[in-house]
Amino acid sequence: MKQLATSNLEFQQLVSSSNLQFQQNMTATIQDLKVEIGQLGNTMSELQSAGSSSLPSQSILNPRGNANAVTLRISSINNYPIAVSILNRLDKETRL
Repeated sequence: MKQLATSNLEFQQLVSSSNLQFQQNMTATIQDLKVEIGQLGNTMSELQSAGSSSLPSQSILNPRGNANAVTLRISSINNYPIAVSILNRLDKETRL
């Protein structure tokens, strides 16, 4: 009976030690994955802004500091009197 109790205690200690080692390994693996995911996100952002025709994730300031032109994609601007008045006012302001 004493031998069975000793064997059971040794087994519990072995399982406890294995669980602790497993937890430490998992914690280290999760930290590594967090770092790699962060690096992957940075790389993807750089690749998207460098190699595509879409807008970059980081906006680039206009070096002149103002807008010089307004373009609309409306085929018939006369159907929108508010837009016409705004464009006329902007045109007058830029002529000054």
